[in-house]
Amino acid sequence: MPVFEEIPGSADKPFSAEQFLSYVRRAELLWSGKPNAVEAAKWRAGRGDKWVYRGHWDARWPLLPSAWRPIVPEFATSRKNALAPLIERFSNLPLDLAPIHKPGHPSLAEAAAWESSMIEAVLEFHLLARELGFPQINRKLMRPSEYDCLLVQGTKYRYNPSATWDTTEPWPFGSIDLDSGAVALAQHHGIPTHYLDWSESPVVACHFAASPPKEFLGEVDIAVWALRETNLEEGVTIAKALNGPCYQFIFPPTDWNSYLRSQRGLLLDYSIYGFSFFKAHGRWPSLRDILAPLDMEKPILRKMILRKEQVPELRALLDVERITQAHLMPTLDNVASTIISRW
Repeated sequence: MPVFEEIPGSADKPFSAEQFLSYVRRAELLWSGKPNAVEAAKWRAGRGDKWVYRGHWDARWPLLPSAWRPIVPEFATSRKNALAPLIERFSNLPLDLAPIHKPGHPSLAEAAAWESSMIEAVLEFHLLARELGFPQINRKLMRPSEYDCLLVQGTKYRYNPSATWDTTEPWPFGSIDLDSGAVALAQHHGIPTHYLDWSESPVVACHFAASPPKEFLGEVDIAVWALRETNLEEGVTIAKALNGPCYQFIFPPTDWNSYLRSQRGLLLDYSIYGFSFFKAHGRWPSLRDILAPLDMEKPILRKMILRKEQVPELRALLDVERITQAHLMPTLDNVASTIISRW
């Protein structure tokens, strides 16, 4: 069975906003095959399927971490990769690294430039935040000796001079072991990383799917993605099929990340396999690219689509339930933006 399933509603009668919200809420019950919510809850609390959710306000977008987005956006709605200037700077460094042994593929130095740009951005975020005295910045996150090992002011960074794409290591460079909480905090404030944000709440994912910039509201179909947490047996099967671990869920501490706490958030990291994919294909993979070769008994990834004309109504339904930007990202700026969005 394919690992991916798309759920657009019936072909002749697609979801209304109310039907979509109801379906997303009841999805785990429907997919569990259990007769009622009580049985489904018991099953889920044991070894049953657990799903996490992510919203896209353009259904065409792939599941691709922000740090790996193309420099040239694929769609008019696509967000630009904010790391582009850093990637260009790193790419222009005079590094003598072995190329991929396939014509037309990028060099190992290019892969290093993308990854190092992300690390540099996270470090710069925390260094400036610490300088300004933000209380949630943990001083243990960034040690000067580690920071000096990477690129500093565009002059140097640590790498293995003998590294080639023939190495058995999935990522042949030494790098800073960034704390996942540090990366999560930076990401939730706009720094691109190779993590994907997910939520344990399908309604939270609906909010992000239904919250495009005003000029795109009602102009494009939206999607809520659902990813199933695999059990141990399935995890072993996946690892054997892909010659290594595929992805891992990360649960950073939420005591100093109010956004993560409000959104019941978690992160997905598949960067290790992403580097292997880059080595083979010369581009960064979406999550679907990673999962595509698998043959599972039931889907791991599902995509629920709502037609563009229904999006304003979905947004209004969520607002009534207090599922808003202000509630999920509680700052006074978001209080103001939430009020303005109602006008």
